[in-house]
Formats: sequence, C-alpha cells, structure tokens
Amino acid sequence: MVRPILAILDNNEDYLTRLRDSLERRNILPFTISVFSDTRKFRDYRCRCKVDVCLVTEEMKDKIRPEESIRLLVLSEERGNEGDGRIFRYCSVETLAEKILKEIGISPERCLENNGEKDGLIAVYSPLGRCLKTSFALVLGQILARSRKVLYLNFESYSGFSSVMGREMSPDMSDLIYCFKNLEDEFDAKFDEICQSVNGLDFIPPAMFFTDIYGLTEEEWMAFIERIRARGRYDYIILDLSDYVHGLFELLRKCGHVYMMERKDGVALAKISQYEEMLKAMNRVDILEKTRKFNFPVFKKLPAEADKLLYSELADYVKKIVKEDFTNR
Repeated sequence: MVRPILAILDNNEDYLTRLRDSLERRNILPFTISVFSDTRKFRDYRCRCKVDVCLVTEEMKDKIRPEESIRLLVLSEERGNEGDGRIFRYCSVETLAEKILKEIGISPERCLENNGEKDGLIAVYSPLGRCLKTSFALVLGQILARSRKVLYLNFESYSGFSSVMGREMSPDMSDLIYCFKNLEDEFDAKFDEICQSVNGLDFIPPAMFFTDIYGLTEEEWMAFIERIRARGRYDYIILDLSDYVHGLFELLRKCGHVYMMERKDGVALAKISQYEEMLKAMNRVDILEKTRKFNFPVFKKLPAEADKLLYSELADYVKKIVKEDFTNR
C-alpha cells in the first residue's frame, strides 16, 4: 500500500530532525514523512511527488503557494491560537500526531489499523563486502515475485549486471533518474521502457557509471523512490543498498525489513561493531532493532547467473526466511 506524504517545513533544522525521528520511531502516523528547511527544495520535491498534507510554520506559509489538493496545517507559536488548521508546535509528539489526525479527519484507531507494515520497502545492506548481499537480494525478490509484484533496485557502485543477467543493461538507472529530475511527464513511459525482469522479478538496470548518480541528495533519493511507489504497481520494492547513497540511514529507517549479511572473522566483526556503535551514537537504534542478520553457511557452488540462483542452495535458505517473514502478509 502506498502511503500519502506529509511534508513538514520549518527553518529550525534541529527541530525538524528531532520531530521526524520521533514520529517515525513511534510509527503513529499513516504517512511517509519528508522534512524541509528550504522552501525551494520543497517546491522541487512537490513537482516530482504528490504531497497530501503540509505542516508549515507561519513565516514559511506564504512562500510555498500550495495547490488546493494539499491539506495545509500551520505550526502555531501560541498555545491558545489552535484549531482550524493550526497546531501548537511545542506540544508532545503524541499530542502533535493526534492533532494532525484530528485536523485531517482520521481517527487514531483507524490509523493503527492501517499502519502495520512500513511501505512495502525491503532493505538489504551490509558494511561488509563479498558477503552474498546481492545474491541474497536477487533470490529474495524472485521468490517473493512468485506471488507478489516486486521491484529490485541495485545501488552498488559496480553491480556487474550485464554478466549476472547475461544481457544488455542500457538504458539504466542513470537515464531514469535524469528523466525523473528533468522530464517528469515522461517518467512513467521511461520506467516502462527501461524496466526488465528475471523470473518474474522486475528490476531497473543499475547505473553503469555510479558517478552519474553519486551526487543525488538524500531528498532526491527519497523523492525518486516515492515517485516509483506512487505508481502503485508493486507490493514490495527491494533496495540493494551501498555506502555511497546519500541518506542511507534514512532509507533504512523507512524500510519495514532490513537484512544484513555478516561474517564471524575478526575483521568482519570489528566492522559490524563499528557500524552498530555509529548507529547508536546517531540515535538510529530503531534500525538495529529491525535488522535481521545472517551468517550464511558455506555453499558448495553458487551460479553466477541471476536466473539460476533461484535453484541454488542459497534459495533453499532464503525460502525459510520468506516463510517466516512474509507468509502471513
């Protein structure tokens, strides 16, 4: 299910970050939450993604010129000046969420009913290299694609997909992102032109030159993925992530499932420990709490071709994970 988008605008970046983190950690609003301290960036984002509700400060309200389709709510500095679309900004997070729901006419009970699985986004990530991360993601996607509509997106610098898929990989994600940023009206047609599939799993060929998309900001990555989700075609989108993606941790936070590959040798354990300590220091413990880690057994032989991975020992391993995590969804 595609969630509507709540945009929050405030000049105070610290307030924005804390508010977004608190709302997402509690998962108490049925929205994808995007925050902006710059009205220009918000206008650019709005051109690419449909914003449903906008929560904005008094001083920024007159600068955004929202369309009639956007429900506009104002963060008020005065406690007594509430109602009719105005919410006191210094109330608790729970109270703020309750007032947002009240203003847009959604009961908290209905929100809880519809707020179970987070957005259909699945992340596969590891701070380690050569750990079968991409093989796992491809097998997971192909197994899920037997009964669901699934899209796979690869964000690695060097995916090797021409060899893995045994076919031409042009045009690729670079072309789709260019279209997303510059030719919005052509995005759907370009997506359909570029999209390929393997054993029922749709995928966008990864960028041949990762430098073409390395400069994308966190906001642009979020908007790009939201634009794909807004098409409403996929039950799940698998993100095969790498460290070069700006906004990596926010992407991980937005995923309902996070899978991480690990190994038990000393160097690998040290890297994973550093990664986990960094998340704790950054107040991203929620990522750790929903991360499922795997230390794969030694497989005798894994095929290099993506379509043959579905019939490998790794596939037998992944089928158990799918049964545990997705059977009842």
